[in-house]
Amino acid sequence: WARLFGLIITPLGLILQWVVASLLVFGVARAFGGRGTLNQTMGAVALIVAPQVLLLWQIIPFVAVSGLLLAVWGLLILYRAVEVAHDLPWKRAAVVALIPYLLLLLLLVVGVTLAALTLWIGGGA
Repeated sequence: WARLFGLIITPLGLILQWVVASLLVFGVARAFGGRGTLNQTMGAVALIVAPQVLLLWQIIPFVAVSGLLLAVWGLLILYRAVEVAHDLPWKRAAVVALIPYLLLLLLLVVGVTLAALTLWIGGGA
C-alpha cells in the first residue's frame, strides 16, 4: 500500500514544489535584475520537475532512484531556465538558482535544531 500511496502523493508534491519554487525564483530573479514575467518563470521552472517523474518508477519492487541525482539535475535545469527566462548573466542566474536550495537547507537546519532543543528542554527520550 505504501507504494500506491506514493503514486498518489508524488504528483501532488511535484505540483506544490513547482508553484512554491516558481514564486520564490521569480522574486529572487527580479531582485537580481531579471526581466522575465511570472508566466515565463512558471513555464521555465516547470522543467525542474521533469526529472522527478522518475520517482514513479519506485512503485516497482527493488527499483530505486537517487534523490541526489534528481536534485542536481533539477538544479542544472533551474539554472538554465532562470538564465533564459530572465535574461540574466550566468553568474547571477547561478546565484538565483542556488538560493531556493540554500533556503531549503536553512529551513532543514532550523527545523532539526528546534526539534533537538524541544527534546532537550522537554526531557524527551
